[in-house]
Amino acid sequence: MRHLIAVVFALLISGCGLLFSSYNVKPYDEINVFPSSSYGRYVLQVRYHVTRRGGNVHDITDLSKFEEDVSELLYVNSLQGKVTADAIVYKLFRGDTLSRAIRGYVEFDGGFVTINLEKPIYESGTPTNNWDAYRFNGTYRLKLAPNLSSERTPAGAAQFKR
Repeated sequence: MRHLIAVVFALLISGCGLLFSSYNVKPYDEINVFPSSSYGRYVLQVRYHVTRRGGNVHDITDLSKFEEDVSELLYVNSLQGKVTADAIVYKLFRGDTLSRAIRGYVEFDGGFVTINLEKPIYESGTPTNNWDAYRFNGTYRLKLAPNLSSERTPAGAAQFKR
């Protein structure tokens, strides 16, 4: 009986990190737009805030809270109308993950952008025939960098404040 109690107690303690750990992702309501010379004329910065607890998997008592802002980048050649996936390059802000393997479109209209993309589902590093909706699909207000030329930018988009 003592061994059973010890095993149950050990399982309970080791599971505490799982019970109290959390991971919350919240996108911002604006997409930043910058000029680009990399993979398109413009880069759309999809920013989101990450909050998580219990960062150290080796310390079950660690309930520290971590917060950070993270970005994903979409490179496009136009800020007008509908831009289909074959003209979009997707990149994680941290790291070198670069992909043209996306489906869908990005559409600009009156100072807003609608993102409607799908990314392939990978198994063991290889893409499958299955696709998953991009987690930040939705409509966002555009926020333009001050050094963008005004003749090619959407009307109604906000400018960065200096």
